[in-house]
Amino acid sequence: MIPIVSPNTGDVTDFRYVMAENTKEEILGKRDYADKVLGKMYGSLIDKQQSPINNTKVMELLKDSYDNNVLSDPERYVEISNDSDNAEYKEIWRLLPDSAKEDIKRIWPDGKMYIRDDLVRLVFGFRKISVTDKLNGWLEKNKYTPLHRYMSNTMKISGHIWQAIVQTAKQNIVIFTPKVLISNVMSNQLLLNMKGVPIAYAAKTQFKAVKWTNEYMDALTKKSDLEQENLAYPNNANYKRNELKMARIDKDLEASPIHYLVQKGVFQNLMEDIRGGEDGANKIAAAVAGLSPTLEAMGNAGANMIPAPVKSAYNQLTIAPGTNLNRILTHATQYSDFVSRVTLFMYETEVKGKSELASFREAMDTFVNYDIPTSAGLQYANDMGMLMFTKFFFRIQRIIAKTFKDAPATAMMGFGAQSFILELPDISDSMIGVGTFMSHTGDVDIIGDAFQFTALNQFTWFTPWNWF
Repeated sequence: MIPIVSPNTGDVTDFRYVMAENTKEEILGKRDYADKVLGKMYGSLIDKQQSPINNTKVMELLKDSYDNNVLSDPERYVEISNDSDNAEYKEIWRLLPDSAKEDIKRIWPDGKMYIRDDLVRLVFGFRKISVTDKLNGWLEKNKYTPLHRYMSNTMKISGHIWQAIVQTAKQNIVIFTPKVLISNVMSNQLLLNMKGVPIAYAAKTQFKAVKWTNEYMDALTKKSDLEQENLAYPNNANYKRNELKMARIDKDLEASPIHYLVQKGVFQNLMEDIRGGEDGANKIAAAVAGLSPTLEAMGNAGANMIPAPVKSAYNQLTIAPGTNLNRILTHATQYSDFVSRVTLFMYETEVKGKSELASFREAMDTFVNYDIPTSAGLQYANDMGMLMFTKFFFRIQRIIAKTFKDAPATAMMGFGAQSFILELPDISDSMIGVGTFMSHTGDVDIIGDAFQFTALNQFTWFTPWNWF
C-alpha cells in the first residue's frame, strides 16, 4: 500500500493498492487485449462527451412533462432528491452524475426533480435483485453472522452461470425454433388484417420494409466506417471526400421511408431479454471463466489447440454468430415486429391520411413493446428461468382486449379462420388463463434448450408437419 498525501495539509488521506503486473494477470485475471482495451477506451470517450448532453435533454423533457401534466394528476408525481422519503428515489439521486444534479438544480426551481411514478424505472432503470445480497442484508438486520465471503462469491457466480444458461435457452427458443417465428409472423398478420390492412397491401409493404431496413442498416454501417477512418487518419487525403460521402448518406437516411420510425426508437432489440451478437456457448463459457483466471487460461489454451477447419465446422453446425444462417435467423426474428409496425404506419399515413405522430402511436400500441422494463421481481424470475417470456404474455393481453373492443366481429372471424380452417398459431393462443400462464412458468427444458446441438435439431425445419 502506498499512502496518498494531501498537497495542502501534508496529511495521509488514503492508501492506494499496487501490485506487479504478473500478479494482476495471475491472481486477478487481468487481460490486456488490445482490441478490447482500445474499443472500451474509445467508447468511454464518446460516453463522456455525449452523456451530459443527453442527460440535459432528458431533464428538460421531464420538466416539460411535469409542467404540462402535473395539475391534471398531481398524485402520480414523485420526488427525486436527497431529501426524498422514499429510499429508492433517494438512491437514484445519489447515483446521478454531478452534471445531471446541476441540471436539475438549474431546471427545477427548488432543486428537486419530480417525475411520474410509472416513468421512474423507464428513465433510471433499477438495481437487479441478488438473492445473496438480500440474504446478507436480512442476516445483518437481524444481527446474525453474514455469509462467509467464499459462500457469497460461490452463490453469485453460480447464479451468474445459471442466468447465462437460461439466456442461452431463450435465445435458442426464440431464434432457432421455426414455430416461434411463424407464430409471431402470423399473429402480426392477423393484427394488421383486423386494423383494416388488406392482405395484398400488407405483403407488399412488408417486403418493401425489409428492403428499406437492410438499406438503412447498410448506410449506417458505411457512415460509421467513414467516421472511424476520419477519426483514425484526420490528415489523410480522403478526409473531405469522406465528409461529403457522410453528408450524402445522411440525406439518404432522412429520405428513407422508415427514418421517422427508426428515430422514434421503433426498431427494438431482439425479443424478451435476448442479447444479440454473442452466441450461447460464449455466454456460458464467459460465466464459467469467472470462477477462476486459471480456468479461463485452460479454456483458451484448449481452444487454441483446435484446428481452424474444425472450429469453422462447429460454428456452422451450432449456427454461431458470424455464420450466414445465424444472421438470417436473427434478422428474421428482429425484423418480424418492425416490418409489421412499418406496414401499419404506412397504411395509416398513406391510405387513411393520419398524421405521422398519430400513426406512430397506433403502430406502437398495436404490437408488444419489449423495450419498457418490467418490475425487479418479475425480471429476476425471468432471469432465473422461474418464469419465461412474461413481457410478451402479460403485454399481449392488453392488445387482445383492445382488438376485441375495437373490432369484435372482425376479431372473431379472424381467429376462427386461423384456428379452424388454417390451424395456424395466433395471438388468441396467448389469452390469459391457467393453461397459458403455466406455459410461462419455466415449463421448458432449460438445460436441453441451452445445450442443444443446434443445427442437427433443425433438420425438422424441412418437414412441415413438425412446424406446429
